Amino acid sequence: MTTASLRPVRDTVLGLFFFGVIILLILATVFLSERVYGATSPVYVLFDQAIGLRKGDPVQISGVNLGYVKSIELLTGDKIVTVPGNAGISPRQYHVKVRCELREKEIETILFFDDNKTVIEYASVLGGRVVSIDPGRVGTGKLIPKDVVLFGQVRRDPLAALSDLIEDNKITVKEAIEEIRNTFRDARTGNGLLAKVINDKAFADKFEKIVSDIERTTDSLAQARGALGKAISDPQVAAQFERIMNNITSVTDKINGSEGVIGKLINDKTWSDRVDKITQDIVNLTTKLNSTNGSLGKLINSDEAHDKLIRIEQQIEVALDKLNNGQGLLARLLNDKELSDDAKDFIHKLDDIVATIDRGEGTFGKLVKDDNLIRGIERLVRQISRSIEDAREAAPIATFSSVLFGAF
Repeated sequence: MTTASLRPVRDTVLGLFFFGVIILLILATVFLSERVYGATSPVYVLFDQAIGLRKGDPVQISGVNLGYVKSIELLTGDKIVTVPGNAGISPRQYHVKVRCELREKEIETILFFDDNKTVIEYASVLGGRVVSIDPGRVGTGKLIPKDVVLFGQVRRDPLAALSDLIEDNKITVKEAIEEIRNTFRDARTGNGLLAKVINDKAFADKFEKIVSDIERTTDSLAQARGALGKAISDPQVAAQFERIMNNITSVTDKINGSEGVIGKLINDKTWSDRVDKITQDIVNLTTKLNSTNGSLGKLINSDEAHDKLIRIEQQIEVALDKLNNGQGLLARLLNDKELSDDAKDFIHKLDDIVATIDRGEGTFGKLVKDDNLIRGIERLVRQISRSIEDAREAAPIATFSSVLFGAF
């Protein structure tokens, strides 16, 4: 038998061997799962659809493979599970029942909370499915009982969701593409800024100069030239800037803490009310000043008061001229040295007299300082007062006697 006649037989054997290996791998995945995971317990999950879930697909709890899909049952007729909605949510029907086998060792220690969630999601962008169980974090934690039924959700394929998003917004996407096309067309043919940048050489040169200036500025900053460059690169300037910022922060903290006048003005309602009252008083005062009520308002707005003030000013000016020219007693006191000396001598003598009285010397001094003399004068005044009263009382009797005895 020749080599050419043996080639078809060899290809057939290789193909059968290849497919046999694939079948063995599938069988190992499906039938050897129980040995891989050890003793398992069933957990049933209801979904509205399976989106290609298969027997043997992994089951993860918090991202860890702890089981596999044992069976998938399509619910029909009376077996369909309907969960009534609440708070405006419509009822939901579940058409697929999935039996998941989970490792007993972990199931007996994992707590499931009220916000637990089970989803069928894509294992990767290229395909594959996985049942993912999140035990949750909120609510009352409890061990998941055996043969429990969970309600799951389906997470859509990211590519399909993107396709649906594009399909739902097809008109918007089309308009956006059209706008982009119009923008580029205007840039080639129009007179806008982008068109000038592309087509106008003079404008392009200006733009290039601006870019060059920016490059020089950034280079100066990098080499610590100029105030801004030093502020960025010089440690001392940076430290000074940091101190300034710390001081600003301290000031704002004090203001927020109602410290100082500004802090109280901003945060203290009592101070705010006082400022409001002062402001209102100022408004009322300016209102009165603008009117002709009150002396100051009349001085500002009344022509008559203004004329009187001018006359007073003129009279004061005349009086000052007289003082400067030596007219009158006050002017002579200011300008005549002899009279000024006499006035000073008089004031000194008057001061001596007051000092003598204050020391209790002389008649006036005793009258002011001597208590005994004061009391004697008081007694004398009282005696004179009594004598005058007695004389007034005796006057009618004396008059009657003179009349009576005058007749004889």
